[in-house]
Amino acid sequence: MMSVNLAPVGVNTALMTAHLRGQAGLAQKPLCHDPWAFMLAGDEGQALVDSLTESDWKGGSLFMGLRTRFFDDIVKLYVNQRGFRQVVLLGAGMDTRAVRLAHDGVRFFEVDHPRMQMFKQTRLDALVGYPQEAATYVACDFQQDSFIERLVAAGFQPSLPTVVLWEGVTMYLSVDAVVKTLKTLKQNLSRDSLVVFDYSTPDVKTTTMAQKVAEWGEPFQWLTPNPFPQLKQSEFFCYEWVPFGTLNALLRRHSASAFSSFGVALASDVPMPMGRIFSSPAGVTPA
Repeated sequence: MMSVNLAPVGVNTALMTAHLRGQAGLAQKPLCHDPWAFMLAGDEGQALVDSLTESDWKGGSLFMGLRTRFFDDIVKLYVNQRGFRQVVLLGAGMDTRAVRLAHDGVRFFEVDHPRMQMFKQTRLDALVGYPQEAATYVACDFQQDSFIERLVAAGFQPSLPTVVLWEGVTMYLSVDAVVKTLKTLKQNLSRDSLVVFDYSTPDVKTTTMAQKVAEWGEPFQWLTPNPFPQLKQSEFFCYEWVPFGTLNALLRRHSASAFSSFGVALASDVPMPMGRIFSSPAGVTPA
């Protein structure tokens, strides 16, 4: 198996995620479509996914399609229907939403470790037709830098309502780092902003996957049955969390075993239109 020697900044799991996102787009009724995913993942991403066994992560591409679809639809709902003009991708990895979900007047800020961003931009340089200017790249060493200060220096306006996507990251952090990040967002974002993240639960399936990513040098740290304690500590006024199995049922996909170990959480200081997220044309609707 090929492995990229940038494990401490999350490159291996970012490549795996990109490849699975590409696979999700090949389904008969795809939940998402990312034309750049396989090219960003490259041979390394395919090799990492090929190394996964059924016990590691059965249904991985379906899970990735579901997660991508949910986060995509959150952005569409808040940008298209609520008029938000800033999207922050915290720990962006190989994300392509700045291109796939581009919208006039909306800025996408990709925040990630400098080495991760250099790696990604090297790959983007080789992609003919990929508009790198669609995103504002914010290099940040999260252990040393203030990501809010870095964002502001790059043109981010904290006073404007913002969607923050924190996708595929929290399980690799300590619980203290999760709470600290949520509190930082609470204290620095406008009241109308929304923070969305996913989390992993402690069970047999997660343990098996954790062993695999630990071999890649990117071990899981925070696993929780639900993120209520951390959301409460963050002091956001409103918060919700939804198991992926619930989203799976809404989308009428039936490989439920792939989703028992994961969930999504949303936090804001204003009530969130959860019903619209799950039922409106711009939200998660049955495929």
